[in-house]
Amino acid sequence: MTCHCVPNEASLGVLPIAENVTVTQTIRALIGRNKPCLVWADNGQHYVQKVLNRDQLFNEALASQLGPALGLSFPAWAELRTDASAVDDRRPTTFGSELIHGDIREYLPGNYFRNIDNSAEVYRCLLFDLWCNHTDSRQIIFQHRGPSALHAYFVDHDQMFTLDTRSSLPKRIEQTRYPDLRIYEASLLSLVDLLRFADCIRSLVGKDLNELVKTVPPSWGSRSHREQVITGLQRRSNELDGYIEWILSFQDSLWMRRISETSLALCAY
Repeated sequence: MTCHCVPNEASLGVLPIAENVTVTQTIRALIGRNKPCLVWADNGQHYVQKVLNRDQLFNEALASQLGPALGLSFPAWAELRTDASAVDDRRPTTFGSELIHGDIREYLPGNYFRNIDNSAEVYRCLLFDLWCNHTDSRQIIFQHRGPSALHAYFVDHDQMFTLDTRSSLPKRIEQTRYPDLRIYEASLLSLVDLLRFADCIRSLVGKDLNELVKTVPPSWGSRSHREQVITGLQRRSNELDGYIEWILSFQDSLWMRRISETSLALCAY
């Protein structure tokens, strides 16, 4: 398995900039909670266009800025305009996630999880989701990159940055993790790696968070929502070490589950 490096602090100074493009063709409707559509834009790219409210647009965009800034594999995104909104700036724009091309899978057989070439990102993204208070199950799509190589892309971020609750960390992990536990059993978890990733998050909060927020279109997200998001990210950046402890406990529970299942299988045999 390939372990992609966590970005160093110097690389965090390079802020991702999203494109502003015009939709020239709606190709077809897609299945999803937010009534997504596959569209073609004037920059020659396909996008998954989503119907979202202002705060959800902000959530998708900011998460799509934060993830790549921290070295996570999030699809590129763009602010999508219709022909009408390209002429009239008062018309609302929408969020578009750039389509991942090639042989794509949404679900994997269990033994395929071992072929993910960026498997170290699986646990980093779990820490990222806890930091961002993500209240939806983690969604991942898998791109084939060879006979036995898959690359994981983390998608769908409109349920990020929710208000803090009193839910326990084990319950929050259960809520935000990828549904198929086998991806965590097959992925590399390194305490040193997670601690370094936490340092990158704290560095980003201290240096670049406000600038990243400014890269989101100003009409997306109410002022109160933007302030709540920034305050929450700053506060939770001080809780990352505690999140890591619970992620380690979560991994231990997976190993205990595997040992128990193996023991039962041997007894049955």
